[in-house]
Amino acid sequence: MNKKNILITGATGDIGMDLAFKYIDIGYNLYFINYSQTPSKIKKIMNYAKSKDVICEYTRIDFGKDKISRWKKKINSLLKSIKKLDVLINNSGYLNQKNFKRISEEEWQKTINVNLKSVFFITQFCDSHLKKTSCIINISSIGGQIGGDLAPHYAASKAGVISLTKS
Repeated sequence: MNKKNILITGATGDIGMDLAFKYIDIGYNLYFINYSQTPSKIKKIMNYAKSKDVICEYTRIDFGKDKISRWKKKINSLLKSIKKLDVLINNSGYLNQKNFKRISEEEWQKTINVNLKSVFFITQFCDSHLKKTSCIINISSIGGQIGGDLAPHYAASKAGVISLTKS
């Protein structure tokens, strides 16, 4: 039986790791993107996948800094050995709470890039691997629905994810 394949962005965060372990438990091959330097978490995921006899591969993309062309190249390389992606979970997130008046253009752009731009372009880059039976799950936040005085940039990006998902 062919195992199903899943790609998770932000797989070394709390939600991402829980998702990775759950999908490994049910036999999915895991492909994931990590943008921070967390070798112990990467090793934990890789070892767990090995113990469950599933394929596990990852790539590092810094959605806050790397250029889009690099994202596409890394996604293509990560998924080159598979024909179908059964599940795509866009889970990457970035939050640096700051007062509205202290949010710089650089901070705004990093938040938008990680939280919203990555969702759109990773989904677009995975299109050739997504089939009619594939599932896309976009993780947002209650902040995208209610806002927040210490994270208006985060709230705006997560509201964008909600709208993008509806679209």
